[in-house]
Amino acid sequence: MGSILFTSGATVTFRQLLEVITNYEFVVEAIIGNGITRMIVQYGNEIETGTNRHISEEYYKLCVEEQELTQHLQLEEVKALQYDSNVVTYRSSKYHGFEMVVFPFSNDICRIISEVDLVISHAGTGSIIDTLRLEKPLIVVTNDKLMNKHQEEVADELVKLGCCKKIAIEDMKLGPLKGYISEILSGSKVFTRLPECSKTKVEGIVYHELVR
Repeated sequence: MGSILFTSGATVTFRQLLEVITNYEFVVEAIIGNGITRMIVQYGNEIETGTNRHISEEYYKLCVEEQELTQHLQLEEVKALQYDSNVVTYRSSKYHGFEMVVFPFSNDICRIISEVDLVISHAGTGSIIDTLRLEKPLIVVTNDKLMNKHQEEVADELVKLGCCKKIAIEDMKLGPLKGYISEILSGSKVFTRLPECSKTKVEGIVYHELVR
C-alpha cells in the first residue's frame, strides 16, 4: 500500500498538471502500477472575480469527463472520514483497494501531507517548504508559464542540496516519473534532509517571494 498527494496550488489553476493526472494510462501505469492505493488530488481554488465561478473545479471536472477517467477506473463516490466538507472520495471497483480523494483547497494541508508517502507538487514555495518541514519525499513539477524567478531559485537550490526531485511538466506524462515514484517508494532513492545551514538561504528567498 502507498499514498500520494498531487498539489496544484491555491490560486492559478495548473491546467497541464490536471490534464496529466486525470489521464487513465497515467493513473494505471504510474500510480496503480507502483502499488499506490490512495491518490489524493488538490486541484486548486481559483475563483473568477465577479462571477464566483470555480475555475479550478470546473477544469478538473472537464479533464475527468473528457478523459473518461470515472468510467475507465469504475469510480464510485463513497462516504468516508474527510479532512474538510469539500473533500470527495471515490473508490474503484475495477482496481480493488484503489481510491481517489479530491478537493480544491484545505486549511489543514499539512496534516494531509504528513499522512502520505510522497508529494508531487507545483513549484509554489509554500507547498515545497511545508513538505520538506514534514520530511516527506517531494517531486516538484516545474512550469515555465506559471513559475516566477523566486520559485525557480528555490526549486533549483533544493535539488542541488538533494532534498527533492524536479521534473518539467512536459516530461511528466509517464516518461521518467514512473521510475522516480518507484525509486522513492521502494526506498532506493532517499532525499537529504534540508540542512540547518541552508534554511536561511532558502527561507530568505521565500521571504522575498512573500513580501515582493
